[in-house]
Amino acid sequence: MQLFEEPGIARAHWEPSARAVRVEWLAFTPSALIRKVAARGMKECQTHAARAWIADTRNTRGAMLLEDQEWLAKAGLPALRQVGIRAVITITPTSALTAASNRRWQASLQSPEWSVVEVATLEEALALCAKL
Repeated sequence: MQLFEEPGIARAHWEPSARAVRVEWLAFTPSALIRKVAARGMKECQTHAARAWIADTRNTRGAMLLEDQEWLAKAGLPALRQVGIRAVITITPTSALTAASNRRWQASLQSPEWSVVEVATLEEALALCAKL
């Protein structure tokens, strides 16, 4: 079920069987819209009592700016922990540039408090959520 869309940037979906919010990222710029989508996605996580955040970056263009990665690590993703998220799951992008960007922000999230995992397909992400 689609929750919301920021045209050209992202679409957010509720995956009820997995109790996950999946954000299908299309682009990682501009910064203001990245943060808007992340904040709205966090609210949806709380509303739906989500257990996981799926960053679907399969079709994402470009890399996330360093300042957005820092914001994500310091403010964005810690807020996900506060609403009960147990895992951040990234679906592997087709773009090498996006993959390099993903590795950087994923590394900043590593914590014994939750899982940070990358998978190849949406099906793998949903199956992993079911185990949480």
